[in-house]
Amino acid sequence: MYAYRSNILSIPARALYEEWGVMSYAAYEKQYQRGKLVRTAQGKGEGNEAYVSFWDLPCKWQELAIASWGDPTEMVLENELEGFLLPCPEATRFFRAHKTPHGDHIAEVKQREKVANCIVLNGVKTVLLEKGPRATAFGNRKTKIW
Repeated sequence: MYAYRSNILSIPARALYEEWGVMSYAAYEKQYQRGKLVRTAQGKGEGNEAYVSFWDLPCKWQELAIASWGDPTEMVLENELEGFLLPCPEATRFFRAHKTPHGDHIAEVKQREKVANCIVLNGVKTVLLEKGPRATAFGNRKTKIW
């Protein structure tokens, strides 16, 4: 199965040495050490899995991945920030009541746009301030959220 790790289309490394059997685990490690495989996520620690870059694989292994899991270009991107996006009734109330310098209310389309921007910024704020496993979805450097 494909996954984006470090914003790079990747496949689980175990597919190479367990599922497809194209190499042994020792050969996988040597290929990585020699720079022939690009690891996008390390498999250190319980519950973590190593991933390698799909685009840096030899063509025959890319074809094997496509045969197993389908075309990667049709894969839907997962937005890791989505879990942090929560409705913001304060922003909705504020922009509904807000008036322009001419005394007119903001157009409803603009209100929705501004509320959506507030929701995204609040989500980013939550990620930057939160500590724990949910915040590590963006890696050790949360500033790379952008």
